[in-house]
This record gives sequence, C-alpha cells and structure tokens, in this order.
Amino acid sequence: MIAQNLTGSLLTTLALYWPVVLLVLLITLLSSAIVGWLLVRYSSLPGNTGAWGLRLAARRRW
Repeated sequence: MIAQNLTGSLLTTLALYWPVVLLVLLITLLSSAIVGWLLVRYSSLPGNTGAWGLRLAARRRW
C-alpha cells in the first residue's frame, strides 16, 4: 500500500536526506531494543514475552 503512493519526487527527497532517514531508522531500532530489554528485565510478563518484539521473524506476515 505504501509503495503505491511513492512518487519520484518523494524518493528523490528521501535520497537527498538519506543521513536523516538512516538516523531515524537506527534510533527506532535502538529504542525498540531498549524497550524490549527493559520489558524482559523489569516487567512482570511471563518468560521472554518482551523480547518477541525484537525478533524480525516474530512479525506477522500479511
């Protein structure tokens, strides 16, 4: 669905600002890892439930 709405001008803009895009991606992955680790470490969730969000294979395939 997202790919259908990508235009050439949008892709050009993203390519121009690739360092910002990469930084946002890395911050998102790092914050996800930290939240998952905190859930495993300090949460009352059973077992390693908090860590499942970190695994790419655990994502639901649509």
